[in-house]
Amino acid sequence: MTKIIHADITTLIVDAIIHAFGPVWHGGNYDEADLLRSCYQYKLILNVAREKQCKIITSPTIIMGIYCYPVEQAVTITLKKMQQYELYFDEFIAYFFSKVDRDLYESIYSLNF
Repeated sequence: MTKIIHADITTLIVDAIIHAFGPVWHGGNYDEADLLRSCYQYKLILNVAREKQCKIITSPTIIMGIYCYPVEQAVTITLKKMQQYELYFDEFIAYFFSKVDRDLYESIYSLNF
C-alpha cells in the first residue's frame, strides 16, 4: 500500500537510511530517466531494503529540486518504482518537504495509478 504524506524529516523514526544520488537533468538526452529508475533498483535503495528485510519504506522523491529534473517526470518514475516493489514491503510511504510537492504527487497518483 502506498501512502502519500507531508512530513518533517526530523520527525521520522528509522532503523536505517539508504541513500542514492539521482542524475542531474541535462535536457533529457543523456539517459536521465534510466539513471533515475536505476537509483531505485539494481542493488540500490529498494533491493538493499529487501536484503535488510525492511517492512516499511519511507522515501522522498529523489532529485526533485536541486538537480533540475522535471518534477512531473520524477514523480511518475518514482510512483512506478514504488508500485513495482510494493509487494515486497508492508507499507511504502512517500514524504515531501512542501505541500506543493505533495499535491502534485497526489494529482499524478490519482490520474495514473
